[in-house]
Amino acid sequence: MNRLNSFIIVTTLLFATIMYVCSCKNSTNDMIPKNNVEGTKCRKQIDKSINNRRKRKYIEYKKITPWNYRDTIPYDNCYIIIEKDSLFYYYKEGKLEEVRRMIIDSFYRYKTFHFKEKSDDILQFSHSNDTVHLLRDSYDGRTEYFIFDKEYDEACQ
Repeated sequence: MNRLNSFIIVTTLLFATIMYVCSCKNSTNDMIPKNNVEGTKCRKQIDKSINNRRKRKYIEYKKITPWNYRDTIPYDNCYIIIEKDSLFYYYKEGKLEEVRRMIIDSFYRYKTFHFKEKSDDILQFSHSNDTVHLLRDSYDGRTEYFIFDKEYDEACQ
């Protein structure tokens, strides 16, 4: 008789747990309007913010050219966006100039990438990931320095 009572109690608890989980799932789905324009807009904003968290924006703050080894002023409205450590977008004067695929390079001490489209360009992060160095032509070309844009990151959350 003891085993029968234990079996009935366990079965009842299991059934109650399954019913509770199913009812929670249905009530959550009922809270999101299915055909409502506002609900669709809300879901799109949520999806957009989730996607933007995977993107990090860095603003150029200085550059060094091979013919002038002193710091020079950055380009106007120049920044990069790195998406999921795999895509690199380079904007100069607010216009998209380059889109490249990044490949991790484990040879260096810090997190470093080279590009599939142009392997002699190197993108190297600082140890805290708040600054990035873009080295053109395997250290022989222009070097650009970027700093993490906290305002952009906060606006996307």
